[in-house]
Amino acid sequence: MSSTPAPDAAPSWLYPKAAEPPKPGEILDGMDYSERLWHHTFATQDNDVHFLEYRVLHRLNIFDLQNQLAKLKGACWKDQKASAEDLKMLKNTLHDYSMSFPCSDEVESEPPEPAANDTPPSEERFS
Repeated sequence: MSSTPAPDAAPSWLYPKAAEPPKPGEILDGMDYSERLWHHTFATQDNDVHFLEYRVLHRLNIFDLQNQLAKLKGACWKDQKASAEDLKMLKNTLHDYSMSFPCSDEVESEPPEPAANDTPPSEERFS
């Protein structure tokens, strides 16, 4: 066996060296979203979601959803009807809007105590 390359073989300098894979947590230019997400998650090693860092984006999203709801409401009032498509859009937008607010971990098990100056409604109003 000779170490002489075949006459039609390409020289070794023609092919670039294969890039080494990135180290876990190392984000490089040219990575797609899923690669960047994996490496970011690995690098942070933190289970907390930092939603407060996105406060401006969160508000922007809420304002956009409120504008969409206002347009839907205006169209329904103007036309005095709501098509099936309008109702589907309304349902989806209301769902997105209601899910855009963080839920409280505290759930009230009992109604709040009435204030001292609150008077209950009279029974006769309901009879």
